[in-house]
Amino acid sequence: MDKFIELGKSFALEGAEKLAFVERQQALEQKRREEEREEIRRREEEEKAERRRRQDEDREERRQGREIRKLQMEAELQRQKV
Repeated sequence: MDKFIELGKSFALEGAEKLAFVERQQALEQKRREEEREEIRRREEEEKAERRRRQDEDREERRQGREIRKLQMEAELQRQKV
């Protein structure tokens, strides 16, 4: 807030004009911080979704590998019976 007051002084603002200027600057600063927080949350959600997607892919790959090994073992058993 002090920096906004000093900035207002540098623009030669006084009284109500300075107060209005400081309030506008504070509102802009608050909006900027909120946008930064939202951007951070959005990135975290995207990263979380990407991790989940990779984990799902890894699980599916392992499941398919187990299924292939099972089928190979069954085929081998069938060959041995013949």
